[in-house]
Amino acid sequence: MESAIKIALWSAQDAAFNLDFIPDDKLDWKPSPEAKSALEIANEIASSFQGGISWLESGKWGVEYTPATTRDAVKIAIKNNSEKYAQKLREFPEERLSETYESPMGPMSVQFVVSLALIDVTHHHGQIKYIQSLLGDAEDHFIAAELP
Repeated sequence: MESAIKIALWSAQDAAFNLDFIPDDKLDWKPSPEAKSALEIANEIASSFQGGISWLESGKWGVEYTPATTRDAVKIAIKNNSEKYAQKLREFPEERLSETYESPMGPMSVQFVVSLALIDVTHHHGQIKYIQSLLGDAEDHFIAAELP
């Protein structure tokens, strides 16, 4: 579990770091009308962690998330939600990981459910980096930090 926590925290930190390489006037830019902007994607990261927190606390995903409207605000939301998610994972009883959760989409292992936010942040992290490349930034921005 600790390895998953470290990856979630680092991925959140690196996604927030990569937002700094999206120009201010392109933070809401979309490659097509149906696509999401970097700001929308970053809000999905923060929202996913918040959903994970909700599930760890109550067993329910129903969470309301108010999207941040600025780079700084979404970076703070990502940081705060990822840290709270990590803390909730540390407190989660390990013996529950072998249980089954009856989700609206069908049965899932609890071990899989608690890792959904990690899966989501990794996915969205790549989307932010892809938008950078669409905007002409060919450099790979990678935060040089050890896993927390």
